[in-house]
This record gives sequence, structure tokens and C-alpha cells, in this order.
Amino acid sequence: MQDKLAKPILILGAGKNGSVFLEEFIREPEIEVAGIYDKDAQAPGMQLARHYGIPTFSDVHEALDACKDSMVFNLTGHDEVSELAADIVGAAAVLGGEETFTIWKLVNRLKKTHEELSRSQAYFNAIVNYAHDGIVTIDTSGTIIAANPSAHHLFGYNNGELVGERVNRMMPSEYAAEHDNHIRRYLETGVSKLIGVPRELPGIRKDGSEFPIDLSLSVMQVHDTTYFIGIIRDATERVEYLERVHKLALYDHLTGLPNRIMFYDRLEQALLHGKRYKVNFALLFLDLDGFKTVNDHEGHDAGDGVLTTVAKLLQGCVRESDTLARMGGDEFVAILPTLSKEDDLIRLIRKMNTALTGHPFSFGGRSYTIGASIGAARFPLDSDDSDMLVKKADDAMYVAKKANKRAEKEHFLCLVDKLVPLEQD
Repeated sequence: MQDKLAKPILILGAGKNGSVFLEEFIREPEIEVAGIYDKDAQAPGMQLARHYGIPTFSDVHEALDACKDSMVFNLTGHDEVSELAADIVGAAAVLGGEETFTIWKLVNRLKKTHEELSRSQAYFNAIVNYAHDGIVTIDTSGTIIAANPSAHHLFGYNNGELVGERVNRMMPSEYAAEHDNHIRRYLETGVSKLIGVPRELPGIRKDGSEFPIDLSLSVMQVHDTTYFIGIIRDATERVEYLERVHKLALYDHLTGLPNRIMFYDRLEQALLHGKRYKVNFALLFLDLDGFKTVNDHEGHDAGDGVLTTVAKLLQGCVRESDTLARMGGDEFVAILPTLSKEDDLIRLIRKMNTALTGHPFSFGGRSYTIGASIGAARFPLDSDDSDMLVKKADDAMYVAKKANKRAEKEHFLCLVDKLVPLEQD
């Protein structure tokens, strides 16, 4: 039994993107969807959620209140929604809004009460020493004048080792010069984009290893002396969690290929690039022939094995600049930048067909041949619209599939407006 992700998912926005996200999450046993929100009760994602018994919300406040322990995906396109979500579930749990630290409240309290804390050093030390997050204080030259035990432990130092050292040693070299410039500009102008703004950046441990940290920077004025206080949290767990969710959201779990979501994103990028630079590209839609027979006779495990092998065979035919994706089931798509000449396109598709039909699949002494019915559409020859390109390539694939069923030996591809035999040289 697979472990579920640490937090369930709340989707804000049930339009086309929200519906696709929900569809992919439903397929993943590791992800629990806590609910979905949209003002439009008939939005595609809302209908899909109701079909699967997933809670739906027409009020964003109600959704966030009901799913406070969730990781929030804001797909509405409105920053204020991310800000509202951050207020309710915490910025670190929101994709779409700025991340904040709960420990930041401690920094503000320290700023407001620095005069009292300066009179009570023991109390100050108690707060710093028992804080879970690393707290580092530097002067205007970037020298560390204090670092709590958590900071030493976080960066792999013994207690006291950091004091007197330059803070630059805790960050990669490319960030060190930038850090010095930020301090200089703040001292000259009194303005800094980093003060009070949580951000993620790499940290460097004593052994030289790099790891992600969340940093909040505050300024403290004691009499005529300026100090900078950094609150540091190890972001490894959060970053790994987000990377895992990102991978589950954008990649097919079986084949490792980009999934439907990433395909549409890549297609939009190809369209923008093509329109701006007058660059042509082709779109292929592939549906496997013979796969259903394997799946029905040999079982789903065998079918999964076929899909995994097919993905590898097809990857061996395309270039690194191409995008090969699995749309679901036994359907694959490919975006082929700069490859729109008919002869080049036919040559590649014949290569794909040969790779598939030349790789027999055997199960229990029974041999199966897997082929593919392939339709192609070209930008801008056939369309300059993403949905229309997909539709034309899909329609062409079905034309090819009908032709392949009628033919006894020949195999065809369809280039929107004509059939091309694949067996010819």
C-alpha cells in the first residue's frame, strides 16, 4: 500500500486547468483531494468532483476554512486569492502566493521589544537558544556576532564556531557578492527589497554541501548600531514535497513522460515561439494498435509493461528538443519543433512505426505485435490555434486507424488531408 502525501490538496479554480489538475490527482493513489472551489457550480472541475464524491465549494472562505490542513493550488489567476489562502492556511502551504514564516512573528516581537530585551540578556538568550529555527545576527560588515544553537546545528558547526566569521561562508559564492551589495545599498538608502520579505535560497554547510533554506531578514537598531537578524529554516522537506507534488502533477507515473498538463503547457510555448519567430512545428497524435488485445488477454500488468516499453521506443525516435507525452490510456502525443516538412515528418513517423512493429511482445509463449495509428497536424499550415491543432491531429489519427483496419498488410499515417503508406521507402 502506497503512503499518501503529507497533506491533502485543495484546488482553487475549477475551470479547464483546475479540471485537468483534478483529473490527474484522482488517478494518483498518493494524493488525497480535500476539495475544489469555483464560483461557477457548473465549471468542469466542479462537475468532475461531484462525480467522484469530492467536496465542492462555491465560497472560497468556506473552502479554506474547511481545508485548513491542505496544500492549496490557486488556479484562479488572482493574487488576492493566494493572499487570502496564505492568511488562512499559511503561505508555505500555498502554491501561487508568497511564502511566509510563522517564526516571522517572533522577529517582529523582537524588533518591537529590543530595548526591553537589551536590558534582559538572559531572556533574550532563552528565546534565541530555544528557538527551533536558526537565528543569526550580523553587523553592517557582514560579520556574525551571534548565532543560536539551531543555526550551528543546521549548518553543521559546533556551537560558537560561526561567531566572528563572515556570513558569506553560509551561502554560495554567487550569492555572497549579492548579499554584500544589498547591505551596502540598504545602509546608503535605507531601502531594501529583502527586508521583511521571506525568500528561498541555497545554504552551504560546513562540509560544503548545499541545501535549500527559507530566510527572513529583519533590521534591528540598538542605540546607534544597526544589526541584521536572519531567521533561517531548513526548507529541504518542503522543497522535496513540492517537487514530488510537481512531478505527480506534471508527469505520468507509469511511463515518466510528461502528462496532459505539461503537454498543453509545452504546446502553448511552441505556439508562442512559432508565432514570434515564424518557426514551424508538427504535432503527432498516436493511438496504439493491438494494445487492447494484450490488455484483455494478458492483464493490466502486461499492458502497463507494454506502455512503458512503447514510451522508451518512441523516446528513442525523437530528439531532445521534442516533447513526447502520454495523454492517458494508450494515447501518446509528440510536439516536434522545426519539423514540419512533409518528407522529414514521414521519415520520422516511419521510424516510429518500425521501432514499434519491430519489437514483438511475448507473454506466456504468446507473441503480440504493437503498432500505432498516427495522425499529424502542422503549425501554421493546418492551424495556428492549440485546440484546433490537437483536434486536427486527433481526427487525422482516427482516419489512419480506419484505414489500417481496412488494409490487410499496409499501414498508414494521416497528414490531416491525405493518407501516406508507412511501408514505402
